[in-house]
Amino acid sequence: MDIKGTPVAQMRKKGAEFIISIGGDGTVLRGIQKMNDPLPVLGINMGTIGFLVDVNPNEALEAIDKVLSGLKLKNVRVSV
Repeated sequence: MDIKGTPVAQMRKKGAEFIISIGGDGTVLRGIQKMNDPLPVLGINMGTIGFLVDVNPNEALEAIDKVLSGLKLKNVRVSV
């Protein structure tokens, strides 16, 4: 394959409106750490318990459809 990606730091300049991050909390944190002005992130959790990433793989396509349709996802996790 001769496919070139775009570095995370340049995604906003290239026209990206949001990022889909597949992994866990660390994947999201590493991605946004590389951006001066972070884009919104839709995180797909491939690990166990995610505190920042809480869309499960079986919910991923529905969540992506909602974001692309302009709906905002809001998941709140509360710790006591």
